[in-house]
Amino acid sequence: MEVIDNLIDFKLFNKTKPNWIFFIFFAGLYLFYTNTYIQIALYLIIALYVFIDFFRNKTFLSFNSWKTIIMYCLWLGLLTLIAALSRFWAYAKLPESRTLLNLVKSFVVGILMLVFVKNQTRFLSVLKSLLYASVVLCVAVLLTTPISGYGDDKVFGVLIGQQRNGVGLVCAFFGSMCIYLYLTYKIKFGKLLIAIFLITLLCTGSRGALFQVFISFILMILTQKQLNKKIKGLVMVTLSLVLFFSISMFIPFFQEMIIQRFASLFDTINGSTNFDGSTKGRMLYVYLGLEMFCNKPFLGYGIDGFATYFADHPVINGIRFTSFPYSHNNIAELAADFGIVGLFTWYWLIIYILIKSIKNYKKNFTLRLIVILLGADLILDIAHIPWSSGTHMILLNTILLMFRLSYKSKKTPKKIVQQS
Repeated sequence: MEVIDNLIDFKLFNKTKPNWIFFIFFAGLYLFYTNTYIQIALYLIIALYVFIDFFRNKTFLSFNSWKTIIMYCLWLGLLTLIAALSRFWAYAKLPESRTLLNLVKSFVVGILMLVFVKNQTRFLSVLKSLLYASVVLCVAVLLTTPISGYGDDKVFGVLIGQQRNGVGLVCAFFGSMCIYLYLTYKIKFGKLLIAIFLITLLCTGSRGALFQVFISFILMILTQKQLNKKIKGLVMVTLSLVLFFSISMFIPFFQEMIIQRFASLFDTINGSTNFDGSTKGRMLYVYLGLEMFCNKPFLGYGIDGFATYFADHPVINGIRFTSFPYSHNNIAELAADFGIVGLFTWYWLIIYILIKSIKNYKKNFTLRLIVILLGADLILDIAHIPWSSGTHMILLNTILLMFRLSYKSKKTPKKIVQQS
Protein backbone atom coordinates (compact mmCIF):
# COMPACT_ATOMS: atom_id res chain seq x y z
CA MET A 1 0.00 0.00 0.00
CA GLU A 2 1.09 3.55 -0.73
CA VAL A 3 1.01 6.81 1.12
CA ILE A 4 -0.27 9.47 -1.26
CA ASP A 5 0.73 13.10 -0.71
CA ASN A 6 1.62 15.81 -3.20
CA LEU A 7 1.74 19.50 -4.03
CA ILE A 8 -0.47 21.27 -6.59
CA ASP A 9 0.94 22.21 -9.98
CA PHE A 10 -1.72 24.24 -11.80
CA LYS A 11 0.30 23.94 -14.99
CA LEU A 12 -1.36 20.52 -15.29
CA PHE A 13 -4.83 22.05 -15.14
CA ASN A 14 -5.23 22.20 -18.93
CA LYS A 15 -4.26 18.54 -19.33
CA THR A 16 -6.45 17.25 -16.51
CA LYS A 17 -9.84 15.78 -17.37
CA PRO A 18 -12.83 16.54 -15.14
CA ASN A 19 -14.28 13.80 -12.97
CA TRP A 20 -17.71 13.37 -14.54
CA ILE A 21 -19.27 11.76 -11.46
CA PHE A 22 -18.40 14.80 -9.40
CA PHE A 23 -19.53 17.03 -12.28
CA ILE A 24 -22.97 15.40 -12.26
CA PHE A 25 -23.07 15.75 -8.47
CA PHE A 26 -22.16 19.45 -8.46
CA ALA A 27 -24.35 20.34 -11.45
CA GLY A 28 -27.25 18.43 -9.90
CA LEU A 29 -26.90 20.34 -6.64
CA TYR A 30 -27.00 23.60 -8.57
CA LEU A 31 -29.90 22.80 -10.90
CA PHE A 32 -32.14 20.88 -8.48
CA TYR A 33 -31.40 22.79 -5.30
CA THR A 34 -34.95 22.51 -3.93
CA ASN A 35 -35.78 19.00 -5.17
CA THR A 36 -35.34 16.82 -2.07
CA TYR A 37 -35.49 13.43 -3.81
CA ILE A 38 -32.95 14.33 -6.49
CA GLN A 39 -30.68 15.80 -3.84
CA ILE A 40 -30.84 12.59 -1.78
CA ALA A 41 -30.08 10.51 -4.87
CA LEU A 42 -27.07 12.71 -5.70
CA TYR A 43 -25.64 12.36 -2.19
CA LEU A 44 -26.08 8.60 -2.25
CA ILE A 45 -24.38 8.33 -5.65
CA ILE A 46 -21.35 10.40 -4.68
CA ALA A 47 -20.99 8.61 -1.33
CA LEU A 48 -21.15 5.19 -3.02
CA TYR A 49 -18.66 6.31 -5.66
CA VAL A 50 -16.12 7.54 -3.09
CA PHE A 51 -16.40 4.43 -0.90
CA ILE A 52 -16.03 2.06 -3.87
CA ASP A 53 -13.01 4.01 -5.05
CA PHE A 54 -11.43 3.98 -1.60
CA PHE A 55 -11.71 0.22 -1.08
CA ARG A 56 -10.91 -0.66 -4.69
CA ASN A 57 -7.59 1.19 -4.72
CA LYS A 58 -6.57 -0.01 -1.24
CA THR A 59 -4.45 3.01 -0.42
CA PHE A 60 -3.77 4.56 2.95
CA LEU A 61 -4.62 8.21 3.37
CA SER A 62 -1.56 10.35 3.90
CA PHE A 63 -0.62 11.83 7.26
CA ASN A 64 -1.75 15.25 5.99
CA SER A 65 -5.09 13.76 4.89
CA TRP A 66 -5.80 12.31 8.34
CA LYS A 67 -4.65 15.50 9.99
CA THR A 68 -6.96 17.57 7.77
CA ILE A 69 -9.92 15.24 8.38
CA ILE A 70 -9.42 15.58 12.15
CA MET A 71 -9.20 19.37 11.79
CA TYR A 72 -12.34 19.31 9.67
CA CYS A 73 -14.19 17.34 12.33
CA LEU A 74 -13.07 19.84 14.97
CA TRP A 75 -14.31 22.63 12.72
CA LEU A 76 -17.51 21.94 10.80
CA GLY A 77 -18.18 18.65 12.57
CA LEU A 78 -18.09 20.34 15.97
CA LEU A 79 -20.24 23.25 14.76
CA THR A 80 -22.79 20.74 13.43
CA LEU A 81 -22.78 18.95 16.79
CA ILE A 82 -23.25 22.24 18.65
CA ALA A 83 -26.14 23.13 16.35
CA ALA A 84 -27.78 19.76 16.98
CA LEU A 85 -27.35 19.94 20.77
CA SER A 86 -28.51 23.55 20.86
CA ARG A 87 -32.04 22.37 20.10
CA PHE A 88 -32.25 21.58 23.82
CA TRP A 89 -31.75 25.22 24.77
CA ALA A 90 -32.95 26.93 21.59
CA TYR A 91 -35.19 29.96 22.02
CA ALA A 92 -37.87 28.37 19.81
CA LYS A 93 -38.30 25.94 16.95
CA LEU A 94 -38.33 27.42 13.44
CA PRO A 95 -40.86 25.59 11.25
CA GLU A 96 -39.40 23.98 8.11
CA SER A 97 -35.87 24.98 9.12
CA ARG A 98 -33.10 23.47 6.97
CA THR A 99 -30.18 24.87 8.98
CA LEU A 100 -29.13 21.63 10.67
CA LEU A 101 -29.76 19.58 7.53
CA ASN A 102 -27.54 21.93 5.49
CA LEU A 103 -24.78 21.62 8.09
CA VAL A 104 -24.97 17.81 8.06
CA LYS A 105 -24.93 17.68 4.23
CA SER A 106 -22.00 20.10 4.05
CA PHE A 107 -20.04 18.06 6.58
CA VAL A 108 -20.68 14.80 4.67
CA VAL A 109 -19.63 16.32 1.34
CA GLY A 110 -16.49 17.75 2.94
CA ILE A 111 -15.46 14.36 4.33
CA LEU A 112 -16.10 12.68 0.97
CA MET A 113 -13.98 15.26 -0.85
CA LEU A 114 -11.16 14.91 1.68
CA VAL A 115 -11.17 11.12 1.34
CA PHE A 116 -11.34 11.11 -2.46
CA VAL A 117 -8.79 13.84 -3.20
CA LYS A 118 -5.53 12.08 -2.38
CA ASN A 119 -3.24 14.03 -4.73
CA GLN A 120 -3.01 16.99 -7.07
CA THR A 121 -4.34 15.06 -10.09
CA ARG A 122 -7.56 14.27 -8.30
CA PHE A 123 -7.84 17.76 -6.90
CA LEU A 124 -7.49 19.37 -10.32
CA SER A 125 -10.02 16.90 -11.71
CA VAL A 126 -12.60 17.68 -9.01
CA LEU A 127 -11.88 21.42 -9.30
CA LYS A 128 -12.47 21.27 -13.05
CA SER A 129 -15.73 19.40 -12.46
CA LEU A 130 -16.90 22.10 -10.05
CA LEU A 131 -15.79 24.81 -12.47
CA TYR A 132 -17.74 23.30 -15.38
CA ALA A 133 -20.78 22.74 -13.16
CA SER A 134 -20.63 26.42 -12.20
CA VAL A 135 -20.63 27.38 -15.88
CA VAL A 136 -23.76 25.24 -16.31
CA LEU A 137 -25.31 27.13 -13.38
CA CYS A 138 -24.56 30.48 -15.02
CA VAL A 139 -26.10 29.43 -18.33
CA ALA A 140 -29.13 27.93 -16.59
CA VAL A 141 -29.97 31.00 -14.49
CA LEU A 142 -29.52 33.37 -17.43
CA LEU A 143 -31.76 31.26 -19.69
CA THR A 144 -34.48 30.67 -17.09
CA THR A 145 -34.67 34.28 -15.88
CA PRO A 146 -36.32 36.97 -18.03
CA ILE A 147 -34.13 40.00 -18.63
CA SER A 148 -36.61 42.10 -16.67
CA GLY A 149 -35.91 39.86 -13.67
CA TYR A 150 -32.13 40.33 -13.65
CA GLY A 151 -31.13 41.67 -10.27
CA ASP A 152 -34.54 40.91 -8.77
CA ASP A 153 -34.19 38.82 -5.63
CA LYS A 154 -37.65 37.31 -6.13
CA VAL A 155 -37.17 36.40 -9.80
CA PHE A 156 -33.52 35.72 -10.60
CA GLY A 157 -32.81 31.99 -10.68
CA VAL A 158 -35.96 30.97 -8.80
CA LEU A 159 -37.11 28.56 -11.54
CA ILE A 160 -34.19 26.27 -10.67
CA GLY A 161 -34.38 26.97 -6.94
CA GLN A 162 -31.46 29.42 -6.85
CA GLN A 163 -31.14 32.90 -5.42
CA ARG A 164 -29.19 35.81 -6.89
CA ASN A 165 -26.80 36.25 -3.96
CA GLY A 166 -25.94 32.55 -4.00
CA VAL A 167 -25.28 32.62 -7.74
CA GLY A 168 -23.28 35.82 -7.30
CA LEU A 169 -21.10 34.11 -4.69
CA VAL A 170 -20.23 31.27 -7.10
CA CYS A 171 -19.48 33.76 -9.88
CA ALA A 172 -17.30 35.90 -7.61
CA PHE A 173 -15.35 32.86 -6.41
CA PHE A 174 -14.69 31.33 -9.82
CA GLY A 175 -14.41 34.66 -11.60
CA SER A 176 -11.57 35.63 -9.28
CA MET A 177 -9.98 32.16 -9.52
CA CYS A 178 -10.11 32.13 -13.33
CA ILE A 179 -8.54 35.57 -13.52
CA TYR A 180 -5.68 34.40 -11.30
CA LEU A 181 -5.20 31.12 -13.14
CA TYR A 182 -5.33 32.79 -16.55
CA LEU A 183 -2.82 35.49 -15.62
CA THR A 184 -0.50 32.99 -13.92
CA TYR A 185 -0.92 29.76 -15.88
CA LYS A 186 -2.80 30.75 -19.08
CA ILE A 187 -5.54 28.17 -18.58
CA LYS A 188 -7.53 27.21 -21.67
CA PHE A 189 -10.70 29.19 -22.35
CA GLY A 190 -9.63 31.53 -19.56
CA LYS A 191 -11.04 34.68 -21.15
CA LEU A 192 -14.34 32.96 -21.96
CA LEU A 193 -14.70 31.62 -18.42
CA ILE A 194 -13.93 35.02 -16.93
CA ALA A 195 -16.51 36.64 -19.20
CA ILE A 196 -19.20 34.08 -18.31
CA PHE A 197 -18.73 34.47 -14.57
CA LEU A 198 -18.42 38.26 -14.53
CA ILE A 199 -21.36 38.85 -16.90
CA THR A 200 -23.55 36.54 -14.82
CA LEU A 201 -22.35 38.29 -11.68
CA LEU A 202 -23.42 41.66 -13.06
CA CYS A 203 -26.82 40.25 -13.96
CA THR A 204 -27.36 39.00 -10.40
CA GLY A 205 -27.00 42.54 -9.06
CA SER A 206 -25.44 41.13 -5.88
CA ARG A 207 -23.54 43.95 -4.19
CA GLY A 208 -21.71 41.60 -1.86
CA ALA A 209 -20.44 39.43 -4.72
CA LEU A 210 -19.35 42.49 -6.71
CA PHE A 211 -17.50 43.77 -3.67
CA GLN A 212 -15.90 40.35 -3.19
CA VAL A 213 -14.45 40.43 -6.71
CA PHE A 214 -13.13 43.94 -6.03
CA ILE A 215 -11.44 42.76 -2.83
CA SER A 216 -9.95 39.81 -4.73
CA PHE A 217 -8.43 42.25 -7.25
CA ILE A 218 -6.90 44.28 -4.44
CA LEU A 219 -5.44 41.14 -2.84
CA MET A 220 -4.00 40.04 -6.20
CA ILE A 221 -2.18 43.36 -6.39
CA LEU A 222 -0.98 43.34 -2.79
CA THR A 223 0.42 39.81 -3.08
CA GLN A 224 2.53 40.54 -6.15
CA LYS A 225 6.25 40.20 -5.55
CA GLN A 226 7.53 43.28 -7.37
CA LEU A 227 6.47 46.73 -6.26
CA ASN A 228 6.38 48.19 -9.76
CA LYS A 229 3.85 45.56 -10.79
CA LYS A 230 1.76 46.48 -7.77
CA ILE A 231 1.70 50.11 -8.83
CA LYS A 232 0.86 49.24 -12.43
CA GLY A 233 -1.81 46.84 -11.33
CA LEU A 234 -3.36 49.36 -8.96
CA VAL A 235 -3.49 51.98 -11.71
CA MET A 236 -5.08 49.47 -14.12
CA VAL A 237 -7.69 48.39 -11.59
CA THR A 238 -8.49 52.01 -10.70
CA LEU A 239 -8.85 52.99 -14.35
CA SER A 240 -10.96 49.92 -15.08
CA LEU A 241 -13.31 50.70 -12.20
CA VAL A 242 -13.63 54.35 -13.23
CA LEU A 243 -14.34 53.30 -16.83
CA PHE A 244 -16.82 50.66 -15.71
CA PHE A 245 -18.83 53.00 -13.50
CA SER A 246 -18.66 55.76 -16.13
CA ILE A 247 -20.11 53.49 -18.80
CA SER A 248 -22.66 52.07 -16.36
CA MET A 249 -24.08 55.56 -15.72
CA PHE A 250 -25.20 55.77 -19.35
CA ILE A 251 -26.87 52.33 -19.44
CA PRO A 252 -30.25 52.31 -17.64
CA PHE A 253 -30.05 48.63 -16.63
CA PHE A 254 -26.61 48.94 -15.03
CA GLN A 255 -27.42 52.38 -13.63
CA GLU A 256 -30.29 50.96 -11.62
CA MET A 257 -28.55 47.67 -10.87
CA ILE A 258 -25.15 48.95 -9.73
CA ILE A 259 -24.78 52.72 -9.44
CA GLN A 260 -27.93 53.37 -7.42
CA ARG A 261 -27.48 50.33 -5.17
CA PHE A 262 -23.87 51.19 -4.32
CA ALA A 263 -24.83 54.82 -3.79
CA SER A 264 -27.52 53.79 -1.32
CA LEU A 265 -25.03 51.55 0.45
CA PHE A 266 -22.54 54.40 0.92
CA ASP A 267 -25.33 56.77 1.98
CA THR A 268 -26.32 54.34 4.70
CA ILE A 269 -22.73 54.00 5.94
CA ASN A 270 -22.34 57.79 5.99
CA GLY A 271 -25.53 58.20 8.02
CA SER A 272 -27.52 59.83 5.22
CA THR A 273 -31.32 59.52 5.19
CA ASN A 274 -31.18 58.59 1.50
CA PHE A 275 -30.76 54.85 1.76
CA ASP A 276 -32.60 51.71 0.69
CA GLY A 277 -34.49 49.42 3.03
CA SER A 278 -32.23 46.46 2.32
CA THR A 279 -29.05 48.13 3.57
CA LYS A 280 -30.79 49.76 6.51
CA GLY A 281 -32.38 46.46 7.50
CA ARG A 282 -29.08 44.60 7.41
CA MET A 283 -27.48 47.11 9.72
CA LEU A 284 -30.32 46.72 12.21
CA TYR A 285 -30.09 42.92 11.97
CA VAL A 286 -26.47 43.14 13.08
CA TYR A 287 -27.47 45.44 15.93
CA LEU A 288 -30.03 42.88 17.12
CA GLY A 289 -27.59 39.98 16.77
CA LEU A 290 -24.99 41.71 18.92
CA GLU A 291 -27.65 42.63 21.47
CA MET A 292 -28.64 38.96 21.69
CA PHE A 293 -24.97 38.03 22.12
CA CYS A 294 -24.69 40.38 25.10
CA ASN A 295 -27.72 38.72 26.67
CA LYS A 296 -26.39 35.15 26.22
CA PRO A 297 -22.69 35.38 25.36
CA PHE A 298 -21.57 31.79 25.97
CA LEU A 299 -23.93 29.46 24.05
CA GLY A 300 -26.37 31.93 22.53
CA TYR A 301 -30.03 31.34 21.75
CA GLY A 302 -29.53 28.04 19.95
CA ILE A 303 -30.07 26.97 16.35
CA ASP A 304 -32.16 29.49 14.35
CA GLY A 305 -32.08 31.65 17.48
CA PHE A 306 -31.83 34.92 15.57
CA ALA A 307 -34.85 34.25 13.34
CA THR A 308 -37.10 32.97 16.14
CA TYR A 309 -36.13 35.73 18.58
CA PHE A 310 -36.60 38.34 15.86
CA ALA A 311 -40.12 37.01 15.20
CA ASP A 312 -41.07 37.79 18.81
CA HIS A 313 -39.18 41.09 18.88
CA PRO A 314 -39.87 42.69 15.47
CA VAL A 315 -39.04 46.23 16.59
CA ILE A 316 -35.39 47.34 16.38
CA ASN A 317 -34.51 50.92 17.27
CA GLY A 318 -38.11 51.96 16.84
CA ILE A 319 -38.51 50.33 13.41
CA ARG A 320 -40.98 47.45 13.01
CA PHE A 321 -40.23 44.60 10.60
CA THR A 322 -42.86 42.34 9.02
CA SER A 323 -40.51 39.61 7.76
CA PHE A 324 -37.92 37.79 9.83
CA PRO A 325 -34.83 36.72 7.86
CA TYR A 326 -31.42 35.67 9.03
CA SER A 327 -28.99 38.39 10.12
CA HIS A 328 -27.08 38.66 6.79
CA ASN A 329 -23.89 38.82 8.87
CA ASN A 330 -21.89 35.75 9.87
CA ILE A 331 -20.44 37.22 13.05
CA ALA A 332 -23.82 38.46 14.24
CA GLU A 333 -25.55 35.17 13.37
CA LEU A 334 -22.96 32.98 15.10
CA ALA A 335 -22.86 35.28 18.12
CA ALA A 336 -26.64 35.27 18.47
CA ASP A 337 -27.16 31.54 17.85
CA PHE A 338 -24.09 29.89 19.40
CA GLY A 339 -22.26 32.62 21.33
CA ILE A 340 -18.52 32.59 21.97
CA VAL A 341 -18.39 28.82 21.50
CA GLY A 342 -19.81 29.07 17.99
CA LEU A 343 -17.62 32.00 17.01
CA PHE A 344 -14.44 30.23 18.10
CA THR A 345 -15.46 26.90 16.54
CA TRP A 346 -16.08 28.49 13.15
CA TYR A 347 -13.22 30.96 12.91
CA TRP A 348 -10.25 29.12 14.40
CA LEU A 349 -9.56 27.02 11.30
CA ILE A 350 -10.28 29.80 8.79
CA ILE A 351 -7.95 32.23 10.56
CA TYR A 352 -5.29 29.50 10.93
CA ILE A 353 -5.36 28.75 7.18
CA LEU A 354 -5.31 32.43 6.25
CA ILE A 355 -2.40 33.31 8.56
CA LYS A 356 -0.40 30.27 7.44
CA SER A 357 -1.03 31.15 3.78
CA ILE A 358 -0.10 34.81 4.24
CA LYS A 359 3.22 33.83 5.83
CA ASN A 360 4.18 31.55 2.93
CA TYR A 361 2.37 32.84 -0.16
CA LYS A 362 5.59 34.10 -1.78
CA LYS A 363 6.95 30.54 -1.88
CA ASN A 364 3.79 28.91 -3.20
CA PHE A 365 1.38 30.11 -5.91
CA THR A 366 -1.43 28.00 -4.47
CA LEU A 367 -1.14 29.70 -1.09
CA ARG A 368 -1.35 33.06 -2.85
CA LEU A 369 -4.61 31.94 -4.46
CA ILE A 370 -5.89 30.92 -1.02
CA VAL A 371 -5.04 34.36 0.36
CA ILE A 372 -6.98 35.96 -2.49
CA LEU A 373 -10.06 33.74 -2.28
CA LEU A 374 -10.28 33.17 1.46
CA GLY A 375 -9.29 36.73 2.34
CA ALA A 376 -12.06 38.19 0.19
CA ASP A 377 -14.59 35.67 1.46
CA LEU A 378 -13.68 36.36 5.08
CA ILE A 379 -14.16 40.10 4.59
CA LEU A 380 -17.60 39.42 3.08
CA ASP A 381 -18.69 37.67 6.28
CA ILE A 382 -20.26 41.06 6.99
CA ALA A 383 -22.83 40.23 4.30
CA HIS A 384 -23.28 36.45 4.20
CA ILE A 385 -23.46 33.30 6.34
CA PRO A 386 -21.24 30.56 4.79
CA TRP A 387 -22.25 27.58 6.97
CA SER A 388 -25.93 27.93 6.12
CA SER A 389 -25.32 27.26 2.41
CA GLY A 390 -24.22 23.92 0.97
CA THR A 391 -22.91 25.68 -2.13
CA HIS A 392 -20.78 28.06 -0.08
CA MET A 393 -19.38 25.20 1.98
CA ILE A 394 -18.28 23.32 -1.16
CA LEU A 395 -16.27 26.38 -2.16
CA LEU A 396 -14.68 26.57 1.30
CA ASN A 397 -13.95 22.83 1.19
CA THR A 398 -12.13 23.45 -2.10
CA ILE A 399 -9.92 26.02 -0.37
CA LEU A 400 -9.26 23.57 2.46
CA LEU A 401 -8.14 20.93 -0.06
CA MET A 402 -5.81 23.42 -1.72
CA PHE A 403 -4.30 24.24 1.63
CA ARG A 404 -3.76 20.60 2.57
CA LEU A 405 -2.13 19.76 -0.77
CA SER A 406 0.16 22.78 -0.56
CA TYR A 407 2.21 21.26 2.24
CA LYS A 408 4.25 18.07 2.29
CA SER A 409 3.95 16.00 5.40
CA LYS A 410 7.20 15.35 7.28
CA LYS A 411 6.20 11.69 7.29
CA THR A 412 5.88 11.54 3.50
CA PRO A 413 8.51 9.34 1.81
CA LYS A 414 10.87 10.98 -0.65
CA LYS A 415 9.51 8.95 -3.53
CA ILE A 416 5.96 10.17 -4.08
CA VAL A 417 3.65 8.09 -6.21
CA GLN A 418 0.84 9.88 -8.02
CA GLN A 419 -2.43 8.14 -8.49
CA SER A 420 -5.26 9.50 -10.57
